[in-house]
Amino acid sequence: MIPVNYHQLFYFWTIAKAGSYKAATGPLLLAPSTLSIQISQLEKALGMRLFERDRRGVTLTPQGRIVYEHCEKIFIEGEALLSAVKKGPRAVPPSLRLGVQESISAWIILKLIDF
Repeated sequence: MIPVNYHQLFYFWTIAKAGSYKAATGPLLLAPSTLSIQISQLEKALGMRLFERDRRGVTLTPQGRIVYEHCEKIFIEGEALLSAVKKGPRAVPPSLRLGVQESISAWIILKLIDF
């Protein structure tokens, strides 16, 4: 199991999209120092640096770009999950399971159930 958590990936993804830790504090409602600690833990768990920092903000490292692309997929699926749960269960068509001895020909079974 990979020792990362969904929140850390979400923080990383939000910072990458925002372009800086400071710009990400608004939507995340977290202090830059909190985000810095979380990203440090994520980088330690992955064993790689994800961002290069400068005065203007952050840029993704090559490894960070790979993680970002996976996060895009993860959070698209997360949104799809929430949407599906909110819609409720879909009607599942009824199914029929038959138990038949192997000695009976499949051709006969299919004729009996009229396929």
